[in-house]
This record gives sequence, C-alpha cells and structure tokens, in this order.
Amino acid sequence: MQGRLTQEQQEIVERHLNLIHFVLKKMNITKNYEDFYGAGCIGLCVAANTWDKEKGSAFTTYACNIIKQRIINHMKCIKNPFFLPIEQCENLCIYQEKGFSNLEDKQLVQLILSNLDNFLDKDEAQVMRLIIADVSPSDIAGQIGIDVFTVYNLRKTAIKKTKAFVQI
Repeated sequence: MQGRLTQEQQEIVERHLNLIHFVLKKMNITKNYEDFYGAGCIGLCVAANTWDKEKGSAFTTYACNIIKQRIINHMKCIKNPFFLPIEQCENLCIYQEKGFSNLEDKQLVQLILSNLDNFLDKDEAQVMRLIIADVSPSDIAGQIGIDVFTVYNLRKTAIKKTKAFVQI
C-alpha cells in the first residue's frame, strides 16, 4: 500500500465518510464511538487506496468490509490491553506481550513466516504470503483464481491457525 492518497482517492474518502457511521450503526457500537470512528476512517482510507474499479466490485461494498475489519481489529486491541499488534506483521493480526524487544518481535515473525507451510494449508499459506507482501485481496483473488470472499475466509482460517501456532 502506498503512503499517501491521490487527489481522486481523497475525494472518494470524503464522499463516503457516511459509510463509517453506517457500519458503526450496523455493528451497534455506541461506547467509545469516536475511537471506533477513527478506526473506521483508517479502513476507509485503506479501501480507497486498494480498491480497483476494474475488478467490478462496488466501492461501497468493498469499503464496508474493510471498515468493519478495521473496527473489529480495534476491538481486539481494546478487549486484550495486555497485547499489542506486531508492527512488522500487522496483516497477520498476531499479538505480542508488552515489553518484547524489537529483536524478539523480528524473531517471532521470522519463525512464523518460515513455518507457514507446516501449520497452514497450501492455499492459506499462499494467501498469507501475498497479504504480507501487501497485495490486495482482490488482486490475490485474481492471481490465484478464486473469489475475494474465499481470500477473506482463507485469511481468517490462517490467522486462527497462526495464533494457535504461537500459542496465544
């Protein structure tokens, strides 16, 4: 993912800010609304940055899924305040205890990445490698020849297996 949004992407974000309220309302979020709104804003920016209109999916559908996922990830951090996301491996949603040094973080990520084939199915490992390489789910679907929802399902299963692997 690139660092800054283009002018067109910024306009898309500005036009679709109401999607964040829609997702928050659908998820029945009333407490810490501003925090979750912030997480939704990040999701909307990610969606604007990664959405490819050539793929045929509507932006609102794509963005709602990304926004919801960002909000859920934010909930996970709030529910378990003793754990923080590993920055080098954010897309895996693996958590580390507070106080780990950067060397330990790096070693944990290397351990996980070197063992993907040992605890994940072939498709799950392939999807996770592409996600780590910052390939969008729609691009992954096109490369592998599956639909985007299958990519999300493989990712979800892989994350569960990865958490079990590191015994979190």
